[in-house]
Amino acid sequence: MNLYLLRHATSPRHEIGIWGRTFDAPLAPNHLADLDHSRTILSALDAPTVFSSPLLRCIQSLAHTLDSRWSVNIIQEFRAYYSGSLETVTEAFVAEHFPHYLEMSYSERFTSPSFGEESIAEQTRRVRLGLAKMLPLATQNNVIVCSHFSVINIIGNIIANNHDLATYGEARFKVPEGGVITLQADPGALREALANSAE
Repeated sequence: MNLYLLRHATSPRHEIGIWGRTFDAPLAPNHLADLDHSRTILSALDAPTVFSSPLLRCIQSLAHTLDSRWSVNIIQEFRAYYSGSLETVTEAFVAEHFPHYLEMSYSERFTSPSFGEESIAEQTRRVRLGLAKMLPLATQNNVIVCSHFSVINIIGNIIANNHDLATYGEARFKVPEGGVITLQADPGALREALANSAE
């Protein structure tokens, strides 16, 4: 299976100032060009099976990239991570009250959360459930998943058979906003790995 992991393009979340990653912002119109390279790659695929996070920035990224030619299967578990008590505050609030938090890496924040954030372990359990839902629907050899940076890295580590959750936050799979990476996945092996992780 050719698995194309597409990261959504830029949203105006930063401009609005909301810190929480589940804030459902649309795409920023002035950043649609970020998807041009991915559009060239993905639009050439023949009848792919397409999956997406439920958040608008992912759904709109796919609509722009694929010209809405293929139906999109929403996988709730592929959503962005939950930022706990910081979910609805502004970035300015975080900078004022918790400046040290801004200096921490993604891995540092989510290996041992301080504000009720969804930990890397919790995110991984959720994404595994999403993959288990996706596999029976992935009927074509080409599969597209549009999601978020953290989800893409979790999926990449799972496919790479990396069981060390402490390394999942190291951003081994560097995908810019609007970018895409391609991974080769054996559906049978992935199904077995997901089943074993649930035991």
